[in-house]
Formats: sequence, structure tokens, C-alpha cells
Amino acid sequence: MTATTLPRKPHRKHGEPETLPFTVAVDTREQAPFTFTGMIADKGHPLVVPTRLATLGTGDYGIVGMESLVCVERKSASDLFSTLSSGRERFEAEHVRMTAFRRSAVVIEADWPSMLLNPPCNSRLSPLSVQRTAVSWLVKYGIPWVACPGRRYAELWTLDFLRKFFDHQQSLLEKEI
Repeated sequence: MTATTLPRKPHRKHGEPETLPFTVAVDTREQAPFTFTGMIADKGHPLVVPTRLATLGTGDYGIVGMESLVCVERKSASDLFSTLSSGRERFEAEHVRMTAFRRSAVVIEADWPSMLLNPPCNSRLSPLSVQRTAVSWLVKYGIPWVACPGRRYAELWTLDFLRKFFDHQQSLLEKEI
């Protein structure tokens, strides 16, 4: 193999699992961590997602070895509403820290129609205020809030985001060779 020849991905037999080439860092303080089990790889093979607990300075998920480059903050709908009403300054400070990352996002385990039409019953915060904060902070900090139709979709989105980031970083390294 020469410096310009890249190794090929091994051919897999039907049903043979594929393991991600990186490990997902999961913050030790994450209240309801994703397990990333039951995932399917691109060609329909089971996908093994290595994870490691770590104390992340920002966010709930990252990539081991790239903790300062990429992060995802996970929020349930009730946690989002609660955070914006009683922990707004802390959450905004987290957004400020997230701007130092190459890529970051907030993933929400609920879609916008659900949150706007059926906000958490214990919240005193207006759903419209939450939506406007999402838009305002996107403009101000460049951090998207990705509203997903449920927890599983949020988990899938988080993994896909981390995979695409990892693949992009690998392609940048390959171009340097």
C-alpha cells in the first residue's frame, strides 16, 4: 500500500456486525444516556457503537480524542423548558462554550409541533418563547437545536451527526497525506 492508496473496508458477510471506527464519549453527568444499541450500519449490518463514560466540559456526547472538536447536548422537552425557565444563564453559557467547537448541536427528544401544542404540563414557560430562544440563539451563537420526533430518533440523529463529523475529519486528514 502506498501513501496515496487507502485501505478498503473489509467485505462483510450478511448479518456480520460492523464496529464504528471511533468511540462515543458519554458525559458522566448525563441523566438519561443514549445506549446506541440496536443500530444498523449502511449496508444493513448490525452496528456496534463503542461508548466510554467521560467527564465532558461541554455537552453530553462527543468523540473520544475529539472532545474539544465536537459535542451534542441532549434535552428532553421537559428538561428544555425547565432549563430555559430556571437555568437559562447556565444554558446560554454552555452555548457560548459550544461556539469554540468545530461542530456542536442541541438535540431535543421532541418535535416542534409537539412542544408548541403540548408543552410540558409543569412548565410556566410559553412554548413560543422556547421557539424564539432557539431561533435567537441560532443567529447569535450558530448552534442549531434539532427537534426530533422522540428519543430514539434523537439518538439516531446524534450518532449520525458524530459519524459524519468523524468521517469529515478523516477525509481532511487524508487530503493532507
